[in-house]
Amino acid sequence: MTDHRERGRAWRDRAAALLAPITDLLAIPAGRTPAWGDILRLDDHAVRRASECLGRADEGDDYVDSAANARRRVGLAVLGRMREQPGLDPVTAFREVIADRDAWFDDLRLLAWLDGLGRGGRGALAAEACGYAAAVAGWVPPARMGDVRISRPGEDFTWTVPGRAVQVKGRCDAMAPRRGNRPTDRRLLVVVNTLAGADVVAGHAALACTLVTAGVPQRVTVLAAATGKKSFTIDDDVLAAALERLGAAAHAGMAARFGPPAATTPGHWCRRCGRLPDCVDGTAWIASTPVRFGGLLPLAPAQPVL
Repeated sequence: MTDHRERGRAWRDRAAALLAPITDLLAIPAGRTPAWGDILRLDDHAVRRASECLGRADEGDDYVDSAANARRRVGLAVLGRMREQPGLDPVTAFREVIADRDAWFDDLRLLAWLDGLGRGGRGALAAEACGYAAAVAGWVPPARMGDVRISRPGEDFTWTVPGRAVQVKGRCDAMAPRRGNRPTDRRLLVVVNTLAGADVVAGHAALACTLVTAGVPQRVTVLAAATGKKSFTIDDDVLAAALERLGAAAHAGMAARFGPPAATTPGHWCRRCGRLPDCVDGTAWIASTPVRFGGLLPLAPAQPVL
């Protein structure tokens, strides 16, 4: 066993030792399979919310179908089509994916949404998905596209905590090199469409990969429209910070299900939190922190002259 594999297995044991006691109420009886709705999923969104405020774990799922929310899944299909046919441009690849969508997507909800798109909606989706694919393709020279593993739409890293109805889920859009059996040379590429910082995204992706493969990736590259490209070399400090955030997300998720309520931490995220109407701390913070424009307070409305 290589040192690389030993590190990966050690981090897997360390994660299990941390998460199992926290999620003891989600223990799975021998021979039982938990219902889908009973599983606590600790993905990058849960980690981001917990890193901001532990009380946000139960704000609910406000997902709606839109071009922006379908961007990654359709973009990955476009990339997959480009990989199958070298030299294919993103727009043509998008048209071929949409024409043969049943071959690329198994999500019935997504398929129904795609079928209902009009001309304008399809154009908006094309802009989002092709922009996404172009960003990833820009990281990989066309001649090397065949050496890179592109994730399938909806694919992610999923690791189940032993004996618990708890899953750690992480995203990876592309992994290189694809060929050979040299896990220490793995490179992860995460294209970010989230409010989390690049360090949070990179750390969670690296930890999820480590837990699933029992191998530590060497580097994670994060692409974000606002901040550009950032690369992170994965060492024990990066994984330790990611595991600490994962533990906080598990605490938050358990508090949301079983109580007592987790402590809240007011901040700018309160303005987009689904729990705001029921959160005294968040409401007070917003009342005392008016929105500024360029650092300046908005002008007060003019008073009528009597």
